[in-house]
Amino acid sequence: MRTTDEHLERQNFKFAGTTLAEVWGGLIIDGYPTVAEFIEPEASEVDPESLECRDQCWFSNHVRTSQYMLQIVKCDNSIPHSLAFGKVINGKTAETGQFPWQVSIRAALDRSVTVCGGSLIAPQWILTAAHCAKDYTGFQIGFGSNLLNVPRLTMSAVSKIVHPEFDPVRLNNDVAVIKLPSPVPFSWEISPIQLPPLSYASKTFQNAAGVVSGFGRTSDASQSISALLKYETLRIISNAECSTVYGTSVIRNSTMCAVGWERTNQNVCQGDSGGPLVIEENGTYLQIGVVSFVSNRGCSTGDPSGYIRTASYLEWIALQTGVMLRT
Repeated sequence: MRTTDEHLERQNFKFAGTTLAEVWGGLIIDGYPTVAEFIEPEASEVDPESLECRDQCWFSNHVRTSQYMLQIVKCDNSIPHSLAFGKVINGKTAETGQFPWQVSIRAALDRSVTVCGGSLIAPQWILTAAHCAKDYTGFQIGFGSNLLNVPRLTMSAVSKIVHPEFDPVRLNNDVAVIKLPSPVPFSWEISPIQLPPLSYASKTFQNAAGVVSGFGRTSDASQSISALLKYETLRIISNAECSTVYGTSVIRNSTMCAVGWERTNQNVCQGDSGGPLVIEENGTYLQIGVVSFVSNRGCSTGDPSGYIRTASYLEWIALQTGVMLRT
């Protein structure tokens, strides 16, 4: 996790991406990275609420002990067990096809893997956060499922474009796109999110209800990401209000902040980075934000979460991807 340094006005944020975790199969081992090829169970579908690795889990030629697991791991002494999974803080479980633009991203660098979210914005392009892409060399993208480890479609990608003015300390310009090796076939489970029109560049969305989705952690105490796609409704707040928490060097015109709609502990958390913040207008969903950061005091403290304001980067996104913009 990155936090602000001593030169910034506030030292209150960190990446909302999961780090120090092995995520190819959804398993976290004692809080440090473990990258290995998982042996999947023979069953094509596994109830993510019913399996827990109580003792040892096999990774290729390695055996590790862990108290945490999600789905698609073959374990010795696996037994049915009720397990509470991580999620968007206090979020609801998404239905299949409810967020057809949502993707999971497993970003790899050597033996380190980070899980992030992202959104399909065109047949061959994923929109995500810069800190989910900048230092990584390969990406496994999952599409079309509310189960993290059972995507309808999986693609591997290596081509990325990170905003050239991304500041990893202040998280300014925290936006990137990933190019898929081939176009994604659209269906009711997999389809792109619409970007806002250019005229929305000056729109603040203050007090609007935004919906955020992702596979992030359930709480600050949780050590695992979610096996299920979760979503939550948040209230967009003014940048002036948000800057009282994080300072004006972090909160700029291209930043957006949100708090819980009903309760202060509704929020995104580690593992949700890069995911979409959307609003509904006249029956159409528009992506107005990209999940960027949360408070280093914790995900459920009531501090605002931070987002890249999509409308501020429409021309940059179009230049990189060729996506047609609306006026």
